[in-house]
Amino acid sequence: PSGKLTISPEIVIPEPTDPTAILLQASAIKTLSEKIRVKAKANAALIVGSIESLRKFVEEQEVCRGNFPGPVPVIYYGSSSGNAEELECSELMQALGEIGAAGVVVPVFGGSVVNSLDDIGSDDALAAKCSEAMANGVVPLPEVVLANGLGWGEEDVQNLVEKLTAACGMEPVSIILTVNALEEEDTEETGEDESNEESKVDADASASLPKVS
Repeated sequence: PSGKLTISPEIVIPEPTDPTAILLQASAIKTLSEKIRVKAKANAALIVGSIESLRKFVEEQEVCRGNFPGPVPVIYYGSSSGNAEELECSELMQALGEIGAAGVVVPVFGGSVVNSLDDIGSDDALAAKCSEAMANGVVPLPEVVLANGLGWGEEDVQNLVEKLTAACGMEPVSIILTVNALEEEDTEETGEDESNEESKVDADASASLPKVS
């Protein structure tokens, strides 16, 4: 609705190797998928994980087609382990089309930080990837990583959209803008800060699927 914010969560699904964990994860993905639709009322779900995890998420969403709330569009945001990068672009887009993914995030400028509009124009592979996605019924969503600290006015954003349209060979349905994270300014801090960071890494490593209450 106009004037109301919606959420489109990025969901990182781990890729376990233990057989028991794999079996338990299948059920957890279906539960999470339902909660994203029913409780979170998400506008879309961006999935980072294996192709098989994406398939399970999409299959659960399709179960509710024709009901309310209906399926949440599922967008592929890449593999958490990089396995999907082993697939050729055409193979990946074909797999996403067969699964029924609504869209795929296509990194602009190879996912590197864009410091100027000229960087976007130098991405020769972008148009081919977008075309391949569309040919398989998958909507390409270009992601632009902006350098932190650069001032982008209204005119700059308009020029950005025009440049992306030309580079993609089509007008994007949506654009994902990511601001590059701030670099740590104080590299001399040690002790407790490092301990807290190590604890955070350990916690992240042992985390399973995100929870939606």
